[in-house]
Amino acid sequence: PAIAPNTLKAVTTSSTVWNRSEAYDAAKAFDADPTTRWATPDGTKTAWLQADLLKPSMVKGIAINEAFPGRVKQFQIQYQAPGSATWETLLEGTQLGSGFKVNFRPVEARAVRLNILDAVEGPTIWEMGLDLVK
Repeated sequence: PAIAPNTLKAVTTSSTVWNRSEAYDAAKAFDADPTTRWATPDGTKTAWLQADLLKPSMVKGIAINEAFPGRVKQFQIQYQAPGSATWETLLEGTQLGSGFKVNFRPVEARAVRLNILDAVEGPTIWEMGLDLVK
């Protein structure tokens, strides 16, 4: 997908941040800076990284660059429809790596998240970008 994380207007959050440090907070995974990343504490096995899109948007793809490929062993890509508090699962996987990209049927979302269900060590993500329908 043609992903442009630096143009994504979103409020970013995560379940946890390494050492509670702003240097590794959720926003770093959406800043289009290849030298910054979201990181979780050592030993973290489950976590999530989320983008609240601020307004309903049609999302048709996602790209994720895992900083240390192989740490994430099971994950879901999820979204919340406008007006819903329920997370719907778009896809599930067992490996992210450094160049994970996937297209899916367009969905109207107000938020999208990477839900990490299992990791061998604290997950850390260089960048996560969304492909929006123009």
